[in-house]
Amino acid sequence: MSKVKTQKLYHGSTNEIEGQFNPGSFFSSSYSFSDVYGEVYECEVELGTIFDSANPKHIQKLLDITNLYDNYNEVEVTTLEEFEEYSNNYSDTWEIIEGNLSDIYGIEGVNSIRIFEGGVENYIVKESKQILKFSKINNKKTTIEKENNNHSTKID
Repeated sequence: MSKVKTQKLYHGSTNEIEGQFNPGSFFSSSYSFSDVYGEVYECEVELGTIFDSANPKHIQKLLDITNLYDNYNEVEVTTLEEFEEYSNNYSDTWEIIEGNLSDIYGIEGVNSIRIFEGGVENYIVKESKQILKFSKINNKKTTIEKENNNHSTKID
């Protein structure tokens, strides 16, 4: 598994985020990808130890634990070669990985999962405390910043 300190990522949501994100929230490296899902939040995320769905060693470690199943397309993947083919050579790993989150989080130390959809890099974070701060970005370019320390809130 690889370790990363913090990274600026985006989250799109049709719901107002107040206080903190839910565990298992999705984040993207792309503002425009997040915008498809609703209001966009710019987030500082502590990724910690990452399971990388584009790393063949990580995928093989998961396949040693379980077969992978895509609930959306009802496809089972049992080998690394099948995963490479099914994920379009690692550029579309979201759906097959999403159905196996509990197995991935069962791997010791994993805090985040790196996934791809249409070649866009995205992340799933295990715990809400990993989102250190976030700002809502709306059409008027104003922001609402909240510190995720459960003590302070700053609104501009």
